[in-house]
Amino acid sequence: MAGVPFWADGSLDAQAWNFCWLGEDFLPGLVEVEVDKGRAVDKQKSKGSDGPTLKDEGYEGAVVTITLTIWTAEQWDAWQSVRPKIDPQRAGGLRTPLAIDHPETQDAGVATVYVRRIRSGAPRGSKKTYTLDCLEWFAAPKETKTEKKPKTKDAGATNNTVEIPEVTVFG
Repeated sequence: MAGVPFWADGSLDAQAWNFCWLGEDFLPGLVEVEVDKGRAVDKQKSKGSDGPTLKDEGYEGAVVTITLTIWTAEQWDAWQSVRPKIDPQRAGGLRTPLAIDHPETQDAGVATVYVRRIRSGAPRGSKKTYTLDCLEWFAAPKETKTEKKPKTKDAGATNNTVEIPEVTVFG
């Protein structure tokens, strides 16, 4: 794919593999991005057959994993300003997708993600890592306009006309 730099040629462009933009924020530290893409496949085995029947149910959407390694106080401070914006627990929470810019997602054709989970552990030596589990975001499909059909009566509905009995009035 044109525009995605090679990672090991020593050029300045190759350094793009170490950095990532998420929404309006440049993620601090050393960044590693993984993309897992696949199709939803329903696998069913019929009794008496030797193999399963596969039913392709379409593209599942990518799972994007971003791992940050932080080792300086400046990176830590930067993470402290980014995290509240994407933290799933935040009151009101993140409800909008974020653009992602990294060579791995560019190569995979993933442009927008939703942060689902943030994982972290204790610092190890002078380093601390955070893992952002993201899902590829898609706009909701637009409803198709269909012709309105006239309302029909329910099968069990009764006729609404009422017969009035004859009344004789004595005078």
